[in-house]
Amino acid sequence: MSTRNSSRTWRREFEADTKARQDDLQKKIDYWKAYEPAEAELAGDLHVWIGDCRSLDQQISVAEEKYVAALDDLERHLFGFGKALRGDLHKIIEGEIVTPGIGAISGPRGRMVCGNDT
Repeated sequence: MSTRNSSRTWRREFEADTKARQDDLQKKIDYWKAYEPAEAELAGDLHVWIGDCRSLDQQISVAEEKYVAALDDLERHLFGFGKALRGDLHKIIEGEIVTPGIGAISGPRGRMVCGNDT
């Protein structure tokens, strides 16, 4: 029975605490809904707002510069060297084994070695 009483006590305390917090938060919400700042107060905070906007503009500019650089790199790859590489994929280099002729000697493992490579 003592555990039942302690859980009831805990529940009542929790509900009371929750109700008190909700009431306090509702008072704050009502205050800010009714709040109308004076013109002098707004003018005093203008420099802070402008500074924040200036900082955001700088961050946006840096992000745009990075985007443009990445886009340029991608275009350079797709339409530059990358295109040249993709265009040469269909080319096949064929070769054939030739018996050693004049001026060539057979190297280790049957590899062809020119006389001046030794």
